[in-house]
Amino acid sequence: MNLIRKKAVRREIERADELADAFSKGVARSNSGLIVLDDRVAEENQIADALIYFLVRTDIATSRAVETEPNHYRYRIIINWNKLEEVAREAGVDLEHAVKRGGT
Repeated sequence: MNLIRKKAVRREIERADELADAFSKGVARSNSGLIVLDDRVAEENQIADALIYFLVRTDIATSRAVETEPNHYRYRIIINWNKLEEVAREAGVDLEHAVKRGGT
């Protein structure tokens, strides 16, 4: 693997590590598949970043942003639980454990 690819992989792993807790919290809070998050609340902004990074950009969820005030948004994220469960199963990820971890 060349140096540029190694750096890119390292960045992705670091970003995933940074977002892991927020991702778990978001998945735990969205048990119906829908979660609404306000970027003016720091924890909700982190959760939105994580869900968009991991799920929206990979078409496992959809997101709609509504401006609440200049440069601030409320995100409505809908997770396709069937697709998420399928991807988790194929990757050998214990999704139930991740949900429980985020619910604490």
